[in-house]
Amino acid sequence: MDHWSKHRASGEKPFLLLLTKCSNDIFNCSDSQKSALRALLTDTATEEVLVTGLTLTSCVQESVKAMARQIILDPHSSATRIIVARDGVASRAGHGQDERA
Repeated sequence: MDHWSKHRASGEKPFLLLLTKCSNDIFNCSDSQKSALRALLTDTATEEVLVTGLTLTSCVQESVKAMARQIILDPHSSATRIIVARDGVASRAGHGQDERA
């Protein structure tokens, strides 16, 4: 069982925890922006995080960049994808910006 599977088996959402931690490390995130970050996680059964237009603020952009840097350094997350889309429609249509970690 890999690192992320252990978290999922215990009911934890490791990417949500990581994204929230990254936002907490960025001082210009308001409480409402931090709450919005909690809505960004899609299917934790896959290694995919979807960031939609609701939150394309500098706070979220910096949080996602910080998370991407941490994922790149994690040997267990080579299949992780971060998808940044201007809105949910663009992301479903596959027109988002796809950042592979």
